[in-house]
Amino acid sequence: LVDGELVTSRAHAGGQGARIEDAPPAPDGTPRRTLITDDLGEIGPDGRLRITGRADDLITTGGVKVAPGPVADAVGRLPQVAECAVVGAPDETWGQRVTVVAVPRGERLPLATLRDALREALPASALPRAVRWVDAMPLTGPGKHDRAALRRLAERPDEIA
Repeated sequence: LVDGELVTSRAHAGGQGARIEDAPPAPDGTPRRTLITDDLGEIGPDGRLRITGRADDLITTGGVKVAPGPVADAVGRLPQVAECAVVGAPDETWGQRVTVVAVPRGERLPLATLRDALREALPASALPRAVRWVDAMPLTGPGKHDRAALRRLAERPDEIA
């Protein structure tokens, strides 16, 4: 883990677009290369690596980088949210705004109420500045959130702070 980014140091062929750098040789002299994955992570108190997101998913808002994973985790713990994702949407003032795309569980929360519910769990820079409520999350073929579709939805929020 280098500056929060996952880096491996075994022999790699590397695929198209892979970021590969030379690494110090192995103790037996075998040449090595380093594959930079663009995955973000942290070492937990148990010493285990936890993947927390992707560098290319970071939201830059007002000059601060916000990882969408912890924001989505906090929003997802709210009883009024069945499922959610967090993405950046263009913002003239902030560069990007932290935007929640969510499926409600029952009544849709007003954005101000959503932000108030998250104030103790998140720093001010990570509080959602917009919300888009949907009936179902857009998914890719394998069933993962469709990040491109989520960004398009985030550009047309129901409410902006």
